[in-house]
Amino acid sequence: MLFAVNYSRRPIVDDEGMRRLIEIFLAWTPATNVEVFRHYHYARGGAGLVLLEVASASALYQALTTFDAIIEYTVEPLLEIGEAVAIKVDVDAWISEIGAAQDGARSLSN
Repeated sequence: MLFAVNYSRRPIVDDEGMRRLIEIFLAWTPATNVEVFRHYHYARGGAGLVLLEVASASALYQALTTFDAIIEYTVEPLLEIGEAVAIKVDVDAWISEIGAAQDGARSLSN
């Protein structure tokens, strides 16, 4: 699965904590079941965005827990836009069918 991970430095992290984070980051290599596609650091500093693909929830947890003493993050699953639109169209059609079926049932009961 593909995920976007937005991260930021925890407010309590001091300069020593930042030095430790850099040491950890420079020594870290993703597990074989984690592929980092892109890693961006926001120009304002202290935060960034990582796009990664993982084979499982445990792989995602392993990748993120390495940094969680120093970094806070939010994780969002991602879909290709074509896939997302196709799903939305299917769901909307299904919801419309339910509405039409309910409308038909109401008219029969009157």
